[in-house]
Amino acid sequence: MRSWAFKAPIIIILVLLILWGITEIAGPPIAEAVVKGMIRDRYPQTTDPSVSISAFPALKLAFRKYDKLTVIVNVITLQGVNFDRIELRSSEWPVGRYRGVIRPEEIQRFFSLKNSYIIDPQLTIQKNELSVAGKVSVGNFKVSVNAVGTLEPVDGKKLFFRPQNIQVAGIPLANQGVAQVQKGMQENPVFTVREDLPYTISQIFVEQGRLVLKGNVDMEKALNIKL
Repeated sequence: MRSWAFKAPIIIILVLLILWGITEIAGPPIAEAVVKGMIRDRYPQTTDPSVSISAFPALKLAFRKYDKLTVIVNVITLQGVNFDRIELRSSEWPVGRYRGVIRPEEIQRFFSLKNSYIIDPQLTIQKNELSVAGKVSVGNFKVSVNAVGTLEPVDGKKLFFRPQNIQVAGIPLANQGVAQVQKGMQENPVFTVREDLPYTISQIFVEQGRLVLKGNVDMEKALNIKL
């Protein structure tokens, strides 16, 4: 009897250690498979998603806390925006960071033109240079503008076009018109992130003829899934 009383706590501790070890080993792969399955069910058109999860202790997974959660998906449509690729990374769901790659024609799905300084702006990429064309109001004139330059995010939601070269047509005193257009671009956004999208932007640039966006994201809203 005394022998059993002595051995029982040791056996219980050993069983708990074994269960803990199994949880630590099996927990992250199971979580990865669950998340991958949810993405496939929600977005059957996408190619094979990559999901990587690590957490120590694994019990953190029950509280949506991770040492690392990475979701990488190629060819996926989120909130009407067609991403060639999106990478989502988080250490505490749903707050995370993202790197999204879109084609120029998708910019007007990702961004709103409601507060744009340029009327009906058209963005194109040629030889990895950004070009914006449209019309702007200068005094009593509406003039055609074609500018080459870069996009700069401000306050996470606004994009300003920083021109390196501007061509203005349709008004006299062209040099003065160019100066007014350039001043307007310095003070007013060309695009703003759509109000219903859960992204902010900290960086935007061109890579291989496509736009790369980086910033913060609500991963739950972006993927439209609950973990």
